[in-house]
Amino acid sequence: MIKINWSNDDRHPNPQKYLVDPDSSKESRWRAFTRGWTRFVNHKGRPESDKVTWVETGMFCASVLGDLDQERRRLIYKVLLAQFLTSDRTAHWTDAQREKALSLL
Repeated sequence: MIKINWSNDDRHPNPQKYLVDPDSSKESRWRAFTRGWTRFVNHKGRPESDKVTWVETGMFCASVLGDLDQERRRLIYKVLLAQFLTSDRTAHWTDAQREKALSLL
């Protein structure tokens, strides 16, 4: 299992960024994750940042797992999102916000 060091996290802690339509909203963190994955697979980037972002996380996952179909990528993102939602970065979120963020996927 991939375990992220959330103490070096540079993700946006605003719950509204996670409570949008994951497939169509420009604010979607899911889209950022898949953008990073696709960028790596298409040889247009490598994970190099010392900050943890969804784009960088997508590139890292692609560097380890290769080119997976969208559904498998979504499952991996959901596991990572669940880890993020239990981190100190989302301590100010309500339980309902956490549940909704996961249920949108």
